[in-house]
Amino acid sequence: MPSNVGDTGHSDAVSGGRPIPGYETRDANPDAVLGFLGFLFLILAVTLLGTLQLFRHYSVTEQPAIPASSFAGVRQIPSGPELEVKGREDLRRTYAKQQQELETYAWEDRKNGIVRIPIERAMDLVLQKGLPVVSSAAEGESPADSAPNTRQERREGNN
Repeated sequence: MPSNVGDTGHSDAVSGGRPIPGYETRDANPDAVLGFLGFLFLILAVTLLGTLQLFRHYSVTEQPAIPASSFAGVRQIPSGPELEVKGREDLRRTYAKQQQELETYAWEDRKNGIVRIPIERAMDLVLQKGLPVVSSAAEGESPADSAPNTRQERREGNN
């Protein structure tokens, strides 16, 4: 009966009549490993020294130029952030102002006769008078040409 003890599973692989073992049969070459490490250390040392020389060279050669103005080197520090201390009150105040503008009458430009009216009243006026319609006689013209395009014409058309 064949035994599996010591069998590597490579019974067919043979080297010179002997079976190939499943491990390294010779030691690593310490001279080659040390030579490689020495070469690596030498390369790193040369790189480090070269870098230090470059830093020294550029730190000496790059002197800042004399400023044209005595204020050229002065740094202005921006003011601090504007924080909202009372955010809810500010929001309520802003909302109330917007609502008042939307719901009240007021002069926008007294000199040109432009007024502000509440939204509800503006919608009622549009329902009463209707929207401007382009007549079929002006088919050659574009709708922008026949529609009133200045404030004065719009004001006169609404009176």
